[in-house]
Amino acid sequence: MMNMKFGKILIFGLAIALASCQGKQTVRIGGTIANGNNLVVYLEKFDISTASPMDSVVLGPTGEFHFKAKVDNPGFYLLKLSGKSPITLLLAPKEKVTVNADAATFDKSYTVEGSVGSLKVQDIYNRLITLKAKVDSLSKVAKAEGDNQPALLKIYSTTDSLIQAHKEYSIAFMQKNINSLATVFALYQQISEGTFLFSSIDDLTYYRMVASALKAFYPNLMITKVVLNDYDQLDTKVKRYKVNQMVATAQSTLPEIALPNMAGDTVRLSSFKGKVVILDFWTSTYPGALLDNRELLNIYKEFKGKVVVYQVSLDTDKDALMSALKESGIPWTVVSDFTGEGCVAAHVYNVQQLPENYIISKKYEIVGKNLFGNDLRMKLKEIVG
Repeated sequence: MMNMKFGKILIFGLAIALASCQGKQTVRIGGTIANGNNLVVYLEKFDISTASPMDSVVLGPTGEFHFKAKVDNPGFYLLKLSGKSPITLLLAPKEKVTVNADAATFDKSYTVEGSVGSLKVQDIYNRLITLKAKVDSLSKVAKAEGDNQPALLKIYSTTDSLIQAHKEYSIAFMQKNINSLATVFALYQQISEGTFLFSSIDDLTYYRMVASALKAFYPNLMITKVVLNDYDQLDTKVKRYKVNQMVATAQSTLPEIALPNMAGDTVRLSSFKGKVVILDFWTSTYPGALLDNRELLNIYKEFKGKVVVYQVSLDTDKDALMSALKESGIPWTVVSDFTGEGCVAAHVYNVQQLPENYIISKKYEIVGKNLFGNDLRMKLKEIVG
């Protein structure tokens, strides 16, 4: 499924906080980077929100490199090469690790030996980049299809199936490797920038699972305290919001949404009571986003004056969103708090894919969900009267 995610808990992404260490032990990292003559390879360690440079070396004709790192607990390290995505290593004390790669393909075709944790990370990473490649390919096919609704719906369905399959593998991976920090890497995977694999409110279960395991196996790591604390804050926030909405909408069948539009004015979903409303959750950053809005725009024009669209954006960059809206020529109400997947409204409405929509009747009742293309047209014709 396409994702939603949880705001601040995701700020550090895959950043790992190591506890204060005493009696640190040596990890040795070496290997060869083919076709890397005169390039600089860097070794970095993650802290709670920043990467800390540890060492660097200029590669010679053979491409050989050697690093030493002082560690006391398992942790995440990066091998970086300018212009390439980094190789993520999960290193433990006393390991002697060999990494071989090619400068041209670097993170996509490396081998690693001598580090069990790094092999686990590589397993998830290789599957993730394969998934991304397939999703990107499907996105290009979708653009070429234009307004061919049956073809687009098939493409979206295939994309969802691919992502769901990877998610199920990742869940099994975390359950199997619950005593490894590799579960953190699996938990914080991003399908695209800012779009996390584990993103729905139901995924809180996996955050609790990983945090609890960290607490049991690595009680002194800061990441344990951070994940538990952020999880508790999020859980409390969602519960409080739901209670408030039950009170505020006691006379309504729907939870209220009150978010600012692009001009900064708060617009309430309830202000459209008495009209047929398409409540649409969307983000401009997702592959195929402009195609989604183009399809919705065509339907909007067909039912102009009879249907309104209340679109909740899960973007985090206001300028980028406004640019996308201008490019698409969107005439309807678009609101956002720019917290991305931390948007509480998305959690309350249990959004689990993007785009996702609810069809609301004049009686302010939900009469349809996740209807697109001709299915949406048919439902609107049925209820507009």
